[in-house]
Amino acid sequence: MKVAFIGLVLNLLWTFGLSQDLYGFNNAQIVEVGTYLCIGFWSLSVVGFLMMLSGKRKVGSVLLIIGSIIFVPLGLVAILGARKATSKDTDTSLEGRETSGRGSATFHAVKQGNLMLGCGIVVLLIFMLSDLSSTASLGAISGIMIVMGVWWKSSPLVEFRDDHLLINRGPVRSKLMLRYSEILRVEYKRRACILHYRRQGNEVDKDRKIGIASGGLLQHDRGRFELALRNRVERGTQSQDVLEG
Repeated sequence: MKVAFIGLVLNLLWTFGLSQDLYGFNNAQIVEVGTYLCIGFWSLSVVGFLMMLSGKRKVGSVLLIIGSIIFVPLGLVAILGARKATSKDTDTSLEGRETSGRGSATFHAVKQGNLMLGCGIVVLLIFMLSDLSSTASLGAISGIMIVMGVWWKSSPLVEFRDDHLLINRGPVRSKLMLRYSEILRVEYKRRACILHYRRQGNEVDKDRKIGIASGGLLQHDRGRFELALRNRVERGTQSQDVLEG
C-alpha cells in the first residue's frame, strides 16, 4: 500500500506541474484540458485506493490502475503498488517448498527494481522542474529507467519448477532453461551466483556457465533463493546418480 500511496502523490505532483505550465506547453487550452483530464483520472485512482483501504482490494486495485494509466511512465509506480498490494502472501508455503526442494517458486530482483525506479523518479522530477527544450533527453531517460524498474520488480529473476529452472536474462533475450541434473556446481559470490552446467546428451562439449544477479534480491529473498537452489541441485544430482547407476 505504501508504494501505491507514493504513486498517487507523484501523479498529483505531475498534475500540479501541468496546471502551472511547468512543462513549457505555452498553450492555455492544452494546459486546461490536460489538467482537468489528469484531475479526473487521479480522482478515480484515489477512489480505488480508498476502496483498497476499506478491504475491497481487487476492485480498488483495478480503479487505481485505470486512474494511473494516463500518467505512464510515472503512473507505473502506482500501478505496481496496486499489483503488489493485491498479491497473496505465500511466504509460508514457499518456505515449505524450498525446504523440500520440490514445487514451484519465483524470486524477483526487487532491490534492483527499486534502485531503477528511484533513479528514474529523481530524473523525472528534475525534468519536470527544468526547461523542456533544453532537457528533453531527461524525460526519455527517466521513462526508460522507470519502465525497467517496474519490469525487474514484476518479472521473476529466477523461476524454480519441478525438474528445471528458468533464468531471466533481460527484456531482450529469452529465458534460459536448465535442468537441475545438468548443473555441475554452483559458486555463491557477493553479487552473483554462478552456475556451471553441461547439457544432457552432450557430454563431449565443454562445461558452460551462467551468472544470476542475486545481488538484486532483497537480503531475506537471497537467503531463500540460495536454499531453494541448493536443495534442488542436490536432488537433481541424486536423481542423475540413480539413472547412471
